[in-house]
Amino acid sequence: MKFFLSNGKYFAERLQGLPFATEFASSKILVVCTDAAGRIAGVCGIRSLLNIAVLYVRKDYRGKGIGFQLLKKAIETAERQPPNFVTATIAANNAVIFHILCKLGFKQVLFLSKSHQILMVTSATRMGRLACAFLQGVRLLFSDKLISYVHFWLYTRTLSN
Repeated sequence: MKFFLSNGKYFAERLQGLPFATEFASSKILVVCTDAAGRIAGVCGIRSLLNIAVLYVRKDYRGKGIGFQLLKKAIETAERQPPNFVTATIAANNAVIFHILCKLGFKQVLFLSKSHQILMVTSATRMGRLACAFLQGVRLLFSDKLISYVHFWLYTRTLSN
């Protein structure tokens, strides 16, 4: 397996046909894993505006640690650039990704009741710890419904940047 670090625009054509192709194409940090034949085995992108992470690993490559390696490489790159933290939203019933993110230093900060998703933030850096504290404070001040709408707006906003 080979790993490449780039941006979404460089790999945009090769990403067509993959789930989340639009999200990957708009990524400012993109880590791509290819197999021996040069086919894409997995992709992790980090988009701008709150550094939202997106991950996809092809079915036949799952369970081999590729997703963990992709996320780790993308997060290490993102933590060296402002705002120095990464957010990820996962389905509340996705225990595998939840475990991987926790292993990489993410903390759960919000449960988005409208979409049944969990918002997580890396907490390995000072900015990550501040972001965690801020988002946990937001949870106390605002309703779940309002937070879900704001999250959806931020998510769609990153696609247009």
